[in-house]
Amino acid sequence: MTGGGAARSTNCSVCERLILPGESVRIFRDLERGGRRRPTCPLCHREARARGWVSDGDPRAEATGAGPDA
Repeated sequence: MTGGGAARSTNCSVCERLILPGESVRIFRDLERGGRRRPTCPLCHREARARGWVSDGDPRAEATGAGPDA
């Protein structure tokens, strides 16, 4: 999920920076942790992929049963 903003106080799962209201956030899935949702700020998308996380909606995330609402 790209775009939109954080509706409540959320921290980036990579750098732990507070994601500001209205700021773009992308949800990645940590497949090694059962598809756990990882909100990520725009500066950390590359690092999230390097950690093996997949973008929410990616077929690999859905294949594990970790759909958008998991």
